[in-house]
Amino acid sequence: MLFFFPLALGTSCNTEVNLENIEYEGKILSLIKNNNNERYNIILITSSTSRKGVPVGSSIGFYDRDFGEKMNEGDIVHFRVPIFQKWVGPETADHRCPQYVGMIKFYEN
Repeated sequence: MLFFFPLALGTSCNTEVNLENIEYEGKILSLIKNNNNERYNIILITSSTSRKGVPVGSSIGFYDRDFGEKMNEGDIVHFRVPIFQKWVGPETADHRCPQYVGMIKFYEN
């Protein structure tokens, strides 16, 4: 009986988080527009429902040309980030670079 107790205890303490369940709020820092050469739409994450996932205070970039034409810099958006990774690439002075890149799913708050 004692042999099974630690096994049961270990399975009940699952700390994995489904990234699709984490909700974020953020402020748009830069957008891909027809008249600029930005490579990413970039959002500064201002709040999150979990400490897992993309950290609050960091920026995430994503590629969607249509989004840049619909929104304005400074707008507040609500979204989920089911997939992300740390951004690795050349940093140049003529472009803003995010700390992370990922897939963004927007929702109405």
